[in-house]
Amino acid sequence: MRAAVARDTAAVLELLARTTSARPGPIGAVGYCMGGGYALTAAGTFPTRVAAAASFHGGWLATEKADSPHRLAAQMRAQLY
Repeated sequence: MRAAVARDTAAVLELLARTTSARPGPIGAVGYCMGGGYALTAAGTFPTRVAAAASFHGGWLATEKADSPHRLAAQMRAQLY
Protein backbone atom coordinates (compact mmCIF):
# COMPACT_ATOMS: atom_id res chain seq x y z
CA MET A 1 0.00 0.00 0.00
CA ARG A 2 2.73 2.48 0.98
CA ALA A 3 4.36 2.44 -2.46
CA ALA A 4 1.08 3.17 -4.26
CA VAL A 5 0.17 5.98 -1.84
CA ALA A 6 3.66 7.50 -2.19
CA ARG A 7 3.45 7.31 -5.99
CA ASP A 8 0.00 8.88 -6.13
CA THR A 9 0.89 11.58 -3.59
CA ALA A 10 4.05 12.45 -5.53
CA ALA A 11 1.95 12.85 -8.68
CA VAL A 12 -0.49 15.19 -6.89
CA LEU A 13 2.37 17.25 -5.43
CA GLU A 14 3.94 17.51 -8.89
CA LEU A 15 0.64 18.61 -10.41
CA LEU A 16 0.18 21.24 -7.70
CA ALA A 17 3.69 22.55 -8.35
CA ARG A 18 2.89 22.95 -12.06
CA THR A 19 -0.54 24.51 -11.55
CA THR A 20 -0.39 28.28 -11.59
CA SER A 21 -3.59 28.65 -9.57
CA ALA A 22 -2.26 26.53 -6.68
CA ARG A 23 -0.62 28.33 -3.78
CA PRO A 24 2.95 27.18 -3.18
CA GLY A 25 3.79 25.61 0.13
CA PRO A 26 2.82 22.66 2.28
CA ILE A 27 -0.49 20.83 2.00
CA GLY A 28 -2.93 19.08 4.29
CA ALA A 29 -4.10 15.49 3.88
CA VAL A 30 -7.42 14.14 5.14
CA GLY A 31 -8.65 10.58 5.06
CA TYR A 32 -11.67 8.64 6.28
CA CYS A 33 -11.48 4.95 7.18
CA MET A 34 -8.73 3.38 5.05
CA GLY A 35 -7.99 6.85 3.66
CA GLY A 36 -6.79 7.85 7.13
CA GLY A 37 -3.82 5.56 6.70
CA TYR A 38 -3.19 7.13 3.31
CA ALA A 39 -3.11 10.61 4.88
CA LEU A 40 -0.62 9.46 7.52
CA THR A 41 1.47 7.67 4.90
CA ALA A 42 1.62 10.88 2.88
CA ALA A 43 2.73 12.78 6.00
CA GLY A 44 5.50 10.27 6.71
CA THR A 45 6.64 9.95 3.12
CA PHE A 46 6.65 13.69 2.37
CA PRO A 47 7.39 15.29 5.76
CA THR A 48 8.42 18.65 4.31
CA ARG A 49 5.38 18.88 2.03
CA VAL A 50 2.55 17.71 4.32
CA ALA A 51 1.98 20.18 7.18
CA ALA A 52 -1.20 18.60 8.56
CA ALA A 53 -2.79 15.17 8.33
CA ALA A 54 -6.12 14.01 9.71
CA SER A 55 -7.48 10.49 9.98
CA PHE A 56 -11.18 10.24 10.74
CA HIS A 57 -12.37 6.81 11.86
CA GLY A 58 -9.04 5.50 10.55
CA GLY A 59 -8.60 1.84 9.85
CA TRP A 60 -5.39 -0.19 9.63
CA LEU A 61 -3.26 2.62 11.07
CA ALA A 62 -1.08 0.18 13.03
CA THR A 63 -0.72 -3.36 11.74
CA GLU A 64 1.96 -6.03 11.65
CA LYS A 65 2.63 -5.30 7.96
CA ALA A 66 5.93 -3.75 6.93
CA ASP A 67 4.13 -0.88 5.19
CA SER A 68 1.84 -0.02 8.11
CA PRO A 69 1.40 3.78 8.40
CA HIS A 70 2.51 3.82 12.04
CA ARG A 71 5.98 2.72 10.99
CA LEU A 72 6.49 6.18 9.44
CA ALA A 73 5.79 8.01 12.71
CA ALA A 74 9.43 9.00 13.23
CA GLN A 75 9.50 10.73 9.84
CA MET A 76 6.21 12.63 10.28
CA ARG A 77 6.53 16.36 10.95
CA ALA A 78 2.90 17.27 10.25
CA GLN A 79 0.35 18.26 12.85
CA LEU A 80 -1.74 15.10 13.24
CA TYR A 81 -5.34 14.50 14.16
